[in-house]
Amino acid sequence: MSDFSTQVDELKELTIPITPNNKIIDLVLKIIRHQKQDIRYDYSSHEQLEIDKHVYETYGLNKEDIAEIEIWYARRYPKFSAAQKANLRKLGKSDDYLVLYGLE
Repeated sequence: MSDFSTQVDELKELTIPITPNNKIIDLVLKIIRHQKQDIRYDYSSHEQLEIDKHVYETYGLNKEDIAEIEIWYARRYPKFSAAQKANLRKLGKSDDYLVLYGLE
C-alpha cells in the first residue's frame, strides 16, 4: 500500500503546463476541417506528428523518453501502430518517430 501512496504523492507534485499552445489548437482545427471533407483523412501521418512533437517539447522530453512512449504505444496498439507506419511509408516518410521528430 505504501507504494501506491508514494505514487499518488508524486503525481500531486506533477506540473502540467496549461498555457494554450496556439500551434496545437491550429493543428486540431486543421484536422477537423480535413475530416469534415473526408472522414477517412489520415491526420496521424500529418498533423498528429506535429502535435506530438509540440507536446514532447512542452514537457522537455528527451530522445529516450520519447522512444519509451512510442514503444509503449506500439505495444499497446499494435494494429494501429502498424497501419500508421505503413501510411507513413506510402507517403515517402520515415516510419521511425525519432527521425520524424528530428531527434536522429
